[in-house]
Amino acid sequence: MTEADDTPLVSVIIPTYRRSAFLRRAIESVLAQTYSPVEVIVVEDGSREAREIVSSFGPRVTYIWQENQGAAVARNTAADAARGEWLALLDDDDFWIPDKLERQFELLRAFPSLGFVHSNYFWFRNGRGEPRPNRQVHSVPSGWVTQQLVLDRFSIGTSTALVRAELFRKVGGFNPTYRLVQDYDLWVRLSQVAQFGYLATPLAYYEAEAPEELATLCRKSLANVTILDAFVHANPDLCREWPQGRLRGRFNRVHRTCARRYFAANEIGLARRHFFKAWTWRPSEVSSLAYGLLCLTGQTGVRTLRALYHARERLGHRQLAS
Repeated sequence: MTEADDTPLVSVIIPTYRRSAFLRRAIESVLAQTYSPVEVIVVEDGSREAREIVSSFGPRVTYIWQENQGAAVARNTAADAARGEWLALLDDDDFWIPDKLERQFELLRAFPSLGFVHSNYFWFRNGRGEPRPNRQVHSVPSGWVTQQLVLDRFSIGTSTALVRAELFRKVGGFNPTYRLVQDYDLWVRLSQVAQFGYLATPLAYYEAEAPEELATLCRKSLANVTILDAFVHANPDLCREWPQGRLRGRFNRVHRTCARRYFAANEIGLARRHFFKAWTWRPSEVSSLAYGLLCLTGQTGVRTLRALYHARERLGHRQLAS
């Protein structure tokens, strides 16, 4: 950035759906930022709870209502209305620390070639922030990160993301096909046109009180498989240049996770399919093949597989305690 655009307008995008208990906190955290200028755009996705809350902030916050179409469409709707050179994403149940944007622009001034900046974040539980239990939060890659993002899937908190508006529009914004994991799909596409920057300092709070339902976890796993398949088919030459062992390992892991979640949900046919898929990506891993075959043997095999899982869990707990 040059001195003339040292403090460009940031458009903060907040999609909301039946989260009135949290929305005010999210908006207040934006209006309390030490950085300016900022505009806030709230898109209510089909529910009828947010208008009164938004109107209480006056002209500082723009309210848009749309028929229920999902968070991806709501974010795109806000981006269409945004006037800022930069778009900042914030989920309605999350919130920022006061100098979140200021710190991100300090990084941008030091590295003006960046087109996307994100950061570490706290989990918010029982009314207080907790450090994330992830040892990799200080080693997240920066620069051109497509390979690491696809093969290693490092974490990007949606509510920490700051992206150049022109690049967001260049890649087409969020893909409304994905009701879940739409953020990962966008990160992968953005990584092909933008250098990424990362701050290890937590700059946001992620609401982590409610555990996700198993059905939601299953759909997320399947979406991850779909996104990876789409990327490989769209970029065959690029993927051939990457370490093939890591690529096969990534597909093995994502199918194995999918299989285990479907198995826990008693969707045995889908579990079997993904166990076999995991094995085809890494034939040396015979456990996936064995689990898939056990899923073919009816209730006897299912009981055996459940017993194996429970035994592995007990062994893991004992190893952690020793």
